[in-house]
Amino acid sequence: MTELPKSSTADVRQDDSQLRQGHLFRFWGSFVALPSRIYLYSRSRHHYHRSSPHRLRHWQIYPLPTHSLLPHQYYNRSLFTLGSGIAGGAKNPAMLIAGRTVEGIGAGGIYVLLDIVCADLAITEISYFLPIYFQAMRGTTVLRSGICFLPFAIGTLVFAVMAGIMLSKFSKYWPLHKTAFALSAIGFGIITLNDRDTVTVAWVFFELIASAGAGIIMSVLLPTIIAALPESDAASAAATYSFIRTFGGIWGVRIPSTIFNAVVNGNLSRISLSSLRD
Repeated sequence: MTELPKSSTADVRQDDSQLRQGHLFRFWGSFVALPSRIYLYSRSRHHYHRSSPHRLRHWQIYPLPTHSLLPHQYYNRSLFTLGSGIAGGAKNPAMLIAGRTVEGIGAGGIYVLLDIVCADLAITEISYFLPIYFQAMRGTTVLRSGICFLPFAIGTLVFAVMAGIMLSKFSKYWPLHKTAFALSAIGFGIITLNDRDTVTVAWVFFELIASAGAGIIMSVLLPTIIAALPESDAASAAATYSFIRTFGGIWGVRIPSTIFNAVVNGNLSRISLSSLRD
């Protein structure tokens, strides 16, 4: 058996000692800072969709509490804050659109940087349309529609954690991918069966199935891409993944949302009940 050179043994011992060192407070603090930016970004994307008429009528500006760690995130955070201020103080539609554009640039930068740092981010586009179903079809309030969305939100988190644990333990991602896509197809398909008379147990069960598919693929897709690449390409791969996923969201969510809102706004005059129309 060939004996290892002394220099190699010393290097291995040095690497082992480095692995045993604990992380500094700055490392653990990032796990508080990053979710806070996810929360802020999610408010930018989703909050308008649940109560936008009320917000736009009163011109309320969003609270902007968050913290950033990296220089690039400071830059994007500043753009987000500037755009939010412009949109919040807008006096006409042009100023509102300009503010939302600047805010979107900052939010997009935050979004990509979070992907690079965390190598994972959940974009559950169904959150755009389920609140509309609960409010329009079932006549719930904005708060109640958020509560009704909890099975999907909590289920996504739970299944994402479970999938991450299974991937770390078994190191097999292909069965998880197939299971996730199958559950997503089934879950999002049966959600279309919801109507005004759907019982609570049914739509909760539908949300849980969809959340299983979304949660599993959320935590195991990007790690499998990065695992096959050298470390120098990890950031580029995460950024490309984020761009492709966001670009798909434009065609799958933004454009249908615009068409949906235009059709609804064009037919609001047919609703005689003022409270429902608002």
